[in-house]
Amino acid sequence: MSTGNSPLEVTFKTIADLYRHFELPIYRYLLRLCGSGVVAQELTQETFLQVLTSWQRYKGTANVKTWLYKIARNVYLHQNREATRSTRLFNKLVNEQMTRQPSHNSPEAILERRCLSDTVNEVLQALPEQYRTVILLKETENLSHREIADILNKTEASAKVMFFRAKQKFIEEYERLGGSP
Repeated sequence: MSTGNSPLEVTFKTIADLYRHFELPIYRYLLRLCGSGVVAQELTQETFLQVLTSWQRYKGTANVKTWLYKIARNVYLHQNREATRSTRLFNKLVNEQMTRQPSHNSPEAILERRCLSDTVNEVLQALPEQYRTVILLKETENLSHREIADILNKTEASAKVMFFRAKQKFIEEYERLGGSP
């Protein structure tokens, strides 16, 4: 990034700085979206490859963070379109985290949490991609409605409506699967 033409240079001196700053959040987002650490790592690398090849076209009209999430989402959607196998991509992230954490709870409590996380993951997987995306960006990545709107190429108002509908759909599906409100 040495040409001086990109607004990215104002904040990040090198692509390596940009990568160091955003690699983990982009990876976490993609991991939650696809459910596989290996796939998420590949998608993260592909995201930054896309950034590297397109940074000169970045006009500075969007926040760098939202620009990166938009690229990551597009990389994920492209990967899904290109996939030849029809397997579920979203798996048990919460379970993976729980098995990594030392537990001081009873086996019954651990089993209950795992069952709950299985249900939550199943519900998330059952949602349409845009609903799953808006929930993950808002609830796990703590992005604003404005940032989500930029990523999804929507207005802020429509991003808020989409988030509201996604939550409603989530609750309906959760209750359908036997979860209690």
